[in-house]
Amino acid sequence: MKLKMTLMSLTAALLSACAAQPTASLSADPIEVSTDELSNYWVNENTNFSYNLKPKYAPKKGSEGYVTIQYLIDSNGNIFEPKVIESQPEGMWDYSGIKALTQFKYVRAQENTNAAPVYVTTKIDFKF
Repeated sequence: MKLKMTLMSLTAALLSACAAQPTASLSADPIEVSTDELSNYWVNENTNFSYNLKPKYAPKKGSEGYVTIQYLIDSNGNIFEPKVIESQPEGMWDYSGIKALTQFKYVRAQENTNAAPVYVTTKIDFKF
């Protein structure tokens, strides 16, 4: 009986985890755009933001660098598939860059009438 309850609980947990995973909404095949072209498709409403880092991820005071990340903006303006392309110093800002993306809020540009999804590569500069 105890094994049966454990298996049922495990199955329920797995099913709820699968349901909680968001999927990208694509009105068309994504196109790749440059940072300069991005505003023709999507506009980031949240250009100034801050967030807290766990102490193990926080760089030393006075540190600076950047991370370049490629990601998908789906037809709803949500971000998916973030991938670090480059960071300087290597690896130091990767976590911070991915965390910063969670603060980006994209809305469709007026020119983007069909809500075309795009891949874009963004460089995020850091000073700590």
